[in-house]
Amino acid sequence: MASRPEKETEERPGRNKLVVSTLPKLELTSAGVETNVFDSQTGAVLDASVLLRPSLASAMPVGRRLSVIGEGYLALGCVRRERTECSTDFGGQGRAEAHFGPLTSFGAGGGQTKQTCACLLPPATAEAG
Repeated sequence: MASRPEKETEERPGRNKLVVSTLPKLELTSAGVETNVFDSQTGAVLDASVLLRPSLASAMPVGRRLSVIGEGYLALGCVRRERTECSTDFGGQGRAEAHFGPLTSFGAGGGQTKQTCACLLPPATAEAG
């Protein structure tokens, strides 16, 4: 009877393994100023924009042949032209992969939603030269 508890402790550690890999990212995808947005001869209009996108990607193997991968993000954007507008995009995607030797089969899906609002920053103006 004393050998039975030892056998259970030997089987348990390898049975319930959960491995999740995560990769946080912070992307500055666009930041800049354009001095003549509408390409006009007179009355140049400035345009300044910034887009910052933090995201988190995760992967988890399920068994020997299946992997589940997902990513979620929040994109924060601000554009200053004749008036200032900010946007917040929420999105994500998911994928499941099945590995069979050199072949990989997968299914994927995702979605995104966008919200735009007027910010309280003053409008950008072109300097007279």
